[in-house]
Amino acid sequence: MAQHKTMTTQFIDGEPDGLRLCNCAGSLITTVYMPRTHLSRAHQLDLPSRGVYYLLKVDSVRIERLYVGQTTQGINRLNDHNQKKPWWDRAVLFLSDDSNNFTLDTAIGLEKYAIERTTEAFPDIAENKVAPKYKINKFQRPFIESLFGEIRFMMATFGLPVDGTDAKHIPPQATAAKPEPNGEVATGVPVRWFVRQVISIEDI
Repeated sequence: MAQHKTMTTQFIDGEPDGLRLCNCAGSLITTVYMPRTHLSRAHQLDLPSRGVYYLLKVDSVRIERLYVGQTTQGINRLNDHNQKKPWWDRAVLFLSDDSNNFTLDTAIGLEKYAIERTTEAFPDIAENKVAPKYKINKFQRPFIESLFGEIRFMMATFGLPVDGTDAKHIPPQATAAKPEPNGEVATGVPVRWFVRQVISIEDI
């Protein structure tokens, strides 16, 4: 039987399509959904410093590109990406200041796990070509998999699939390459189908 999940969302400055801070009951993680245009505003917020993040380029139909990274500087890590990666239009960060449970090793292991899941499912659009060399040991793995389950759930609430388990919810015809008006064939991960899929605790 599926369990209910309770989440609080702050819409910063009351903007429905702007910055959002999300917290699930009982979770170590604060989720930050940030349009790139709101980076300077995000710097004004008191946010946790350690975690992982996704950079994404999304049009109205599909995720076109994505990148997974790890940070110990919170939102400040995106300053470098703002200068050197011109393609992304939004970021989703999963951050925690719980140094007892969400350690640096946890963040590095979670980054590695997220990169592996993403590149396996979406090799054509993932910017990460090599996963970190860090080895996730058998004692860490259950916790890291649990944290990634939270990431999957939160990304699903934004209509963004992040691994092959999510991709199974997309009908085959939705992923077929379609010609654009200029004659080029578009690739990417459709979001219009996935946003209709509701993920329960049983799915994670």
